[in-house]
Amino acid sequence: MFSSADFTRLAKVEGDSTVSIYVPTHRAGQQTHNGHDRIVFKDAVKEVRHQLETAGQYKGESLDAYLKPLTDLTEDQSFWRHQSDTLAAFLTDDGLQTFALPIETTETKVQVGGQLHLTPAAAMLQPEARYYIFTMALGSNAFYEATRHSITPVYIHDEVPKDVEEVMELYVGGETLQGHSGGKTGDGMIYSGQGSNEDRRDEEKQIYYERVTAGLDKLLAGQQEPLILVCDAQYATEFKRTFQYPHVFADSLDINPSDLSPAELHTETWKMIEPHFDKSSSELKQQYSDAIGAKTYANGVYDVIPAAINGQIATLMINNEQATIYGEYDADNNAVKFHDERQDDSQDLIEFAIRKTVENGGKVVVREQTLLPEGVEGVAATLRYAV
Repeated sequence: MFSSADFTRLAKVEGDSTVSIYVPTHRAGQQTHNGHDRIVFKDAVKEVRHQLETAGQYKGESLDAYLKPLTDLTEDQSFWRHQSDTLAAFLTDDGLQTFALPIETTETKVQVGGQLHLTPAAAMLQPEARYYIFTMALGSNAFYEATRHSITPVYIHDEVPKDVEEVMELYVGGETLQGHSGGKTGDGMIYSGQGSNEDRRDEEKQIYYERVTAGLDKLLAGQQEPLILVCDAQYATEFKRTFQYPHVFADSLDINPSDLSPAELHTETWKMIEPHFDKSSSELKQQYSDAIGAKTYANGVYDVIPAAINGQIATLMINNEQATIYGEYDADNNAVKFHDERQDDSQDLIEFAIRKTVENGGKVVVREQTLLPEGVEGVAATLRYAV
């Protein structure tokens, strides 16, 4: 999951050999099974190799060594069976980081050198971009990242036990579980028992809830997206009692998760979350209307860039189909110069605005045209104060 913390960290990275790759991917179907996505990615890696060789950054074995994390990924068939709509891959001297993004792209993008290209991934910065679903039963659980149009499973079981049996493998004992310190069991306790099987089962459930919610709290630290819990009603109250994540949705979907396919799960949870998303969109439109009245707004790159530089932007709004605009910021005149085509000194002005907005504590919203305020066709912003 790509978070604002990831953006902030990656935004600080730059160098002659940095690599940014975005490729369209598929969750399932023929493109997944026949290796189509892997082939597309392999072609992108070939382009990276060509650009690094042309620039003279690496040669021969040193280039092979630098690109090894990317080439290894092209051979990892299991990796390609767990993708979303877009794969973002960032290679630096510190290694490779990948993110499966639930945002649609239609073409491969490769950038080598300079700052990492983060504009496509920035669509995930807004809390309203997605929501989470956690399905829970004693026998299994699962986690999903969902948007208005999609649902993607996310592997979480390096942090969250997959079922109650996995939790209880850590413990030894008789018929009830009475904790006492000592040993290495994951929570610092060893359990031994006495009492009824029913008592033991209740205690097993409690331990399971605590281990699951502790893992989810760690996984979701710093996130702001709403999470919908899907489980039998008997589990929901106890789960929420131990769950610390502040954005868990008030209502849970009280049904056995095994009764729903992922598509049905998305349909049912979207019914619950849609009013929340629609309210956010309405509030954004009202805020922009108010800003126009107060003259605390900017519309178009020429006005947005200086506002971003000066820390004025409260909310930056971008059409998700906005094309790259090249140019440079003229600091002496606090103005923008546009380039008809990319030059050696060109900046991606949209990404420049995003980076400066985030750096100065503003919010970034990337949405389809119909969900943006009227009059915002490319990029606009509400401002903290008037010029």
